[in-house]
Amino acid sequence: MLMGPKHTKVHPSGRGEYRRAFSEHFRPFTGGKDVAPRREHKVSLGLPGTSGFMAQCEAAAVQYEDIVVKAQRRHDAAFDVLDAPMIALSAETFRVEMLEDDNAERWDETGAELRRLVAADLSARGVRFESREGPQRASGVGRAVQDEP
Repeated sequence: MLMGPKHTKVHPSGRGEYRRAFSEHFRPFTGGKDVAPRREHKVSLGLPGTSGFMAQCEAAAVQYEDIVVKAQRRHDAAFDVLDAPMIALSAETFRVEMLEDDNAERWDETGAELRRLVAADLSARGVRFESREGPQRASGVGRAVQDEP
């Protein structure tokens, strides 16, 4: 049974669903990196008349349009130009993300606690463990040192 917004129908159970097929020449391009190509876009919307039902309908339509735009770009092989400013931006973004990850790792206490547990275990087994903890690297780095016989 059809109802309200276009491409929306109500199942006999009363649940609403947005369902819209992709055109034949876009289907091979509707998948993603880890998603197989799809024949149609289906979204369960819940019960008609509930709060947020129309917002979910609109969101499903926007998702469909986004998928079609991306499929069109893949079909046409129309990608962003990889010029010098774009390469510089990508490199700087990568650098900033790596520095943020490194900074988070340096101050992560779970890593330091793990190293302390490993050092205690090594000490209990008779292996001397030198830990280099300091303000420059709060998470600490250590190395096992073999005693001279």
